[in-house]
Amino acid sequence: MSAPAPRRLTDYEPIIGKSRVEELRLLGDRLRGRRISCLYPERPGQGPARTMASLAPLLEDLGLAVRCHPLRPPAELEPAIAKLRSALQGVGEPMSRETFCVLFEDGWQPALDIDGELLFMHDPEALLAARAVAARAVQRIWRCSLDLSRAHPDAWHALKQLAQSCELVAYSSPAFVQPVSAHQVLIPPSIDPLRPEHADLEADVVGAILEELQVPLDRPLVAQVCPVEVLRDPLTALEVFRRVRRTTKSRLVLAFEGSEEAWRPAELAEIQDHARREPDVHLLLLPPGSERQKNALQRAATVILQTPVRHGFGLAVAEALWKGRPVVGFVSGGIPLQIAHRYTGWLAHSIEGAASAVIHCLRNAEESKRLGAQGREHVRENFLITRQLRDYLVAWLIVGLQDDVIRLDG
Repeated sequence: MSAPAPRRLTDYEPIIGKSRVEELRLLGDRLRGRRISCLYPERPGQGPARTMASLAPLLEDLGLAVRCHPLRPPAELEPAIAKLRSALQGVGEPMSRETFCVLFEDGWQPALDIDGELLFMHDPEALLAARAVAARAVQRIWRCSLDLSRAHPDAWHALKQLAQSCELVAYSSPAFVQPVSAHQVLIPPSIDPLRPEHADLEADVVGAILEELQVPLDRPLVAQVCPVEVLRDPLTALEVFRRVRRTTKSRLVLAFEGSEEAWRPAELAEIQDHARREPDVHLLLLPPGSERQKNALQRAATVILQTPVRHGFGLAVAEALWKGRPVVGFVSGGIPLQIAHRYTGWLAHSIEGAASAVIHCLRNAEESKRLGAQGREHVRENFLITRQLRDYLVAWLIVGLQDDVIRLDG
């Protein structure tokens, strides 16, 4: 079977409208022929790798020359990079002197064939890898998806020196920012509506998938569907549901995507034990790549629950909103950017508040339908891949400009 043809902007026109496509082409015309090199960690199906898989063909459709450089650190460096990412997010112990030496003194300088005019780097791994090309005459942008608000000072101080060599730094949320001397912009992450996990599914297909997953549809479903890595406390959803079940008949589906290695063993054993003792709770450990299963679960749910995220943006909220489902989310990470309280869903500050909001959604079908429809439009306007494409084009336009005005009419 031949590979599918690369997507073009016209494929998104039925979703975003002709005027938005024309706007993107107008921006692209100002950058036509520019050579852009993109560095990002090679984690297939996750984060920057997933984003670039969608963006690269669209950039080429606009006439830009894009070269992608997925980065795979040597095995001996992976533990040190994991410690750096944790420290930057305020997790775990401060980095040891040995880890600093491995990352910032001994260094990692992979052979990179960078011939672009603009170097676009995703996350700490790319900053570390790009030191070898730092002296070349390229303009540099660093896109940081991590929440740096609670970064360990020593870890951030070391990385800050590299970040300040960039012309521009892009963060996902105002709450994630650490000050640097470079210009700073806000570019939230996005979803690609044409990926399988976001494609429309017929009701009979949804029913068949849930039957395979052994999830009955005899009661309204409350669902949490997200990657294992973002969970701060998987038991929070259970505590919310126990309060919901006292007054409203329903089922809870906890669907976590990721390998078993992504779990802390004690944490996995605890939630499995709790789920076994709860007859109306269905715990699903989905392997990586379970796109249709996630899609079907979100579409079958009456309300989506998003508990506090351990780190990062919590883009599972936008994924659920795109399915037209109301979302009850805790005020954490990037969730407040995605939920407009009582317009696209409910923001909660406590387990009791979340339970009250879930009960309200279950008992008020018409209001839930309205919230879901408004949530889908909110995502269409703010969290689709075409909006992120526009933000990147604008960022690349402003880098190095001497004037305060960008004219798009020639």
